[in-house]
Amino acid sequence: MKNIYFLDTSYILALEIRNEDAHKKVLQNWTALER
Repeated sequence: MKNIYFLDTSYILALEIRNEDAHKKVLQNWTALER
């Protein structure tokens, strides 16, 4: 999960604001890559 904080936070916020479901899917993909 650490690497998520190094990504562009504005991109993350944009996803969160526009579509929370999309944001969650992206987070799931990142956590899957971490494993």
